[in-house]
Amino acid sequence: MLIPAERSAGWPLFGEMRALAEEGLCQFVLAGEYGLSKAMNDPNCPFSNFATKRPVTCLDKPAVTKLVTYPMNQLGIRLVHPNAIVECIYEFTSGHPNIVQQLCKRLVNLLDQRSLREITLEDIENIIALPEFQCDFLEIFWERATLLEKIISLVMAQNSGQPYTLRAICQILSDSLNLNPLVSEVDKALRRLTELRNILAVTPNGYTFAAKAFPQVIANTITAEDLLEVLVEMIKRRGYSE
Repeated sequence: MLIPAERSAGWPLFGEMRALAEEGLCQFVLAGEYGLSKAMNDPNCPFSNFATKRPVTCLDKPAVTKLVTYPMNQLGIRLVHPNAIVECIYEFTSGHPNIVQQLCKRLVNLLDQRSLREITLEDIENIIALPEFQCDFLEIFWERATLLEKIISLVMAQNSGQPYTLRAICQILSDSLNLNPLVSEVDKALRRLTELRNILAVTPNGYTFAAKAFPQVIANTITAEDLLEVLVEMIKRRGYSE
């Protein structure tokens, strides 16, 4: 709510914050994603070409290890073969903290149904295979994704073995889905999928999945073709820019 109000008022608060920061009197930390990122790219915003962006990325394996093992130890839960358990969780979640927490929450709930206070690798695999957990996985990654971002990630998930360039994505959207957004809109969507969603990663050969389990979850939980038809219809009604 802050960004729209600031923009409509002519950025008075952000202007004051920049002035204070330039004088060395204060430092400010603002947290957000799409709205804040868009504001920082607005040449009229006081933070344009001034503020430093610090992307919040997924966790590395040591951080995931702490996130999994420390709460379990505090709860008196034994992990059978903890290294294998952490490796499995890390591989499936790609270090996304919310998904790691959701998985661990389901594990704790599972233990409430039995007397033995220990978790095995089989327990992890059973939770990961649950359709409702895989839906949680998609909802977390797609929580604030635009229609175009969802369409692009679905298209890429259908053939995830190869990197996709910006040109290749635009060609697929045009040829297969009869969608013709501006190249700049596709570029912005790909950057958001990389920098904000942590779904994609950039390689020298193009975009590929940073969330390695994403294509398989798509295949397990939904029919990509059916969802694509719905999303394409919606984006044609609403437009490409959101």
